Amino acid sequence: AHISQALCIVCISPLFYLGWRLFPKMPKSHELPEGHSLLTEGFRQNWRTIKNISTHYRRSLGFYFLGVAFAEAATNTFTVVANTFLIDVLGFTGTQVGIFFLITLLCTLPGSKLGSYVTIKTNPSISWRLSMVGLAIVANIGVVVLDMIPPERSYLSYIWGAFVGLFLGWFYPTENCFFSLIVPK
Repeated sequence: AHISQALCIVCISPLFYLGWRLFPKMPKSHELPEGHSLLTEGFRQNWRTIKNISTHYRRSLGFYFLGVAFAEAATNTFTVVANTFLIDVLGFTGTQVGIFFLITLLCTLPGSKLGSYVTIKTNPSISWRLSMVGLAIVANIGVVVLDMIPPERSYLSYIWGAFVGLFLGWFYPTENCFFSLIVPK
């Protein structure tokens, strides 16, 4: 772990520096008001943005951000809970968990194509909702079915990982597509 962390720092440090240098020079977009602290001004700006959204864009951006809060929490929780389920219930080793998530990650690629297809055939709103419902169904059915199978058939969980990857690959691009369409010009 220490060697991999050191290798990571050695590789990332020059690239971070290079990326920092490549950022274009931009003028300040806001001046700090007289008597205000830089520490609290960011919170004030966030509060003004929240008030503006709730006043002018409640039915579009307001509900979108509410939906994102719950949808992101649910999809991000999956990675934590799936680890616990795979290790404690199915008895997976670290390598098996890694393979499970590699399969999940690889299946996000066809999942994004599936999401694109469904979005074109319906619309981004329906597609995003279908991806969330599909992910919830696949996650719940997978847990129930995998809990009932004998340990020697635990390899079937990789199929579950593939289906989860399909829906995750569908979910994230569709969420961004939907957001890009509702942001006011």
